[in-house]
Amino acid sequence: MPGSVRVARATAVLIVAAVLSGALGLWMLLDAVKPDVAGAAEGRSWAESFDAAARTQLTAVLISWPVAAALLMAVLVRSRQAGNSLGQQRILHFGTLGTAGVLLAPFVITPVAIVTGHLAYWLACVPTTAFAVWSTYRLQRHHRMPAWLVLLGFTWGAVFATGMSGLMNALFKDAAQAFVYDTKLAELTRHPGLGGDRSPLQQLQDAQQLTRTGLSVDAALFEELAKGAGIVILVLLCRRRIDGLVSGLVLGAVVGLGFTMVETVEYMGQGAPEFQFWTRQTVSLMTSHVAFSAILGATIGLTRQLADPRRRRRVVALGFLVAVAGHFLTDATLPYLTGLETGWFAPSPQLQSLVLQPATLVLLQGPFVVIYVVLLRRGLRDQAAALTRELEAEASRGTGAVGVGEVPILMTPKRRFKVKVLVAARHGGLASYRYLGRLHAAQLALGTQLWHRSRGEPEEDAPDETRLRSLVLDLKAHPPRALLETTGRTTA
Repeated sequence: MPGSVRVARATAVLIVAAVLSGALGLWMLLDAVKPDVAGAAEGRSWAESFDAAARTQLTAVLISWPVAAALLMAVLVRSRQAGNSLGQQRILHFGTLGTAGVLLAPFVITPVAIVTGHLAYWLACVPTTAFAVWSTYRLQRHHRMPAWLVLLGFTWGAVFATGMSGLMNALFKDAAQAFVYDTKLAELTRHPGLGGDRSPLQQLQDAQQLTRTGLSVDAALFEELAKGAGIVILVLLCRRRIDGLVSGLVLGAVVGLGFTMVETVEYMGQGAPEFQFWTRQTVSLMTSHVAFSAILGATIGLTRQLADPRRRRRVVALGFLVAVAGHFLTDATLPYLTGLETGWFAPSPQLQSLVLQPATLVLLQGPFVVIYVVLLRRGLRDQAAALTRELEAEASRGTGAVGVGEVPILMTPKRRFKVKVLVAARHGGLASYRYLGRLHAAQLALGTQLWHRSRGEPEEDAPDETRLRSLVLDLKAHPPRALLETTGRTTA
């Protein structure tokens, strides 16, 4: 990849980091100028409003701005002193990413404090979350992103997204309480007859509802922004490995799984841990944050295959709006429906947990799960058709990288697995199984690159088809010794 492209993408990463840090700073300012209401918010400082981890993170955010500015200035000066353009680009690339890292580093504090403070709850969530991440990774039926990239997406959701959006919610809640509810309470205290026909209690209930609605908007907007920012950053840094709708959707889903895991630990620590685990790690594990982030990730991944910048922006904006709308609908409606459950059915805890709660989640989040499942099916279908076409064309060239009989096997995951198991059982064991896995992955990578080349969308740093073809031929020419000893020939 040309150095100028690397610098441009690093600059885009810095802009994303600055937007996240700046949004948090704006909410810090909002909370700092909240009114001092006698008997309610008067004299309420950060020390009184937030716990130690949040206060530490707020302080770290304030410190990060001058540190990032000083680092960026030093990078610019040092790049000008570099003796050649290649050196300048290298300094700008790594220095810009380092500056972005300084701005993002404070977001780590709160989620780390949540996990370390409730380590047993975190350990309880590991099996279910790990299985969900593994299953999501396996949704890539053909060409797959590296596992380390999936883990990076999970880490972003668990650490940076929760660290940023959680503090945003806390700041907004504190400020909205003072601006709306406490102010209304003070007005009614001074003027009991204020409000006309509505009683003071009704007016306070209205203020409380407005605060809750505002918090739902804040959570929907900034939690989806925080999760989406991580997907954008990973696409910018690893663009050639995220090749379309399917990989973008999977990346978004694992970001949502990371966010869900830390959020589950936090809610378990606040009370009713069994109910919180049941709801968040079983019933709704693949809905909620996973569904919203998967939809947004699919639209971001789709930009890999759109040449028109305006269409890219529109597609991502649509995905973001759908994610925010779904999130807001859930947060704003779920308490109301839960109240109806209690009022109409007077359910036992078992009935509410095992029947009504899942039914409510299906009603609210089912449509969004359907959306991302439909997107996944469409993406896999398009990917399979394109890879079949390219691999058949490669087989017809007679290069030896792909045989005519291999294409149906390569395009059917079950047949790939069956071939690997049968060969391993009869010829060479685990070494042969792993060898065939590498060979199939290399052939599918060749087909994927040919697909992108045919669409005019290859990445500058992606290996070209000649190199990928040579890798496949080298694998075919050098099977494991155990396979040779049992067959006396190479096996593809």
